[in-house]
Amino acid sequence: MYQTVANFIKEIGFPIGVAVYLLVVFRKSIVENTKAIIELTKYIKIHNGGKK
Repeated sequence: MYQTVANFIKEIGFPIGVAVYLLVVFRKSIVENTKAIIELTKYIKIHNGGKK
């Protein structure tokens, strides 16, 4: 596993490797936050009389 990660970082570079890692690790949080934003948008539209 360590060798695979090391080769991945060596091939594409450290910053891109970190970015990919963070996207994989935080994907669930990003999806949950997106759902929460959608629900909040619906709530605001309902309570704002349908105005944008």
